[in-house]
Amino acid sequence: MGSSVATGILLVRRRSELRFIPARCVRRVLGDRPITELPGAGFGLTWADGEIVCVHSVDAIPGPIVLCNVDGGLVGIRGLEVVGPARCAVDAQRALVDGVWIDELDLEDLTEASAPAL
Repeated sequence: MGSSVATGILLVRRRSELRFIPARCVRRVLGDRPITELPGAGFGLTWADGEIVCVHSVDAIPGPIVLCNVDGGLVGIRGLEVVGPARCAVDAQRALVDGVWIDELDLEDLTEASAPAL
């Protein structure tokens, strides 16, 4: 195992799986808000922080939107249960939380999976 560094993270739960998002990727968490769905696009749009943001729903449940920096752009992720912030040891794509290693939530994979190929 490589070296671990104490890092800020946001703990989230997708379905029953605990995951984390590095704090450096998270801009903020928004409350549930209206999303304009774009038929066939695989994502919707909402207004946040003075700009229009693509929102990817990872599960069909309403709830908070986690605004994240993904590939240099701002993206909303909806359908996650936000557990809360934490500071813990992080090694590669895993974080040590209460003595258990958990995996990082793959934001790029989630955003690509919810949008069809053009």
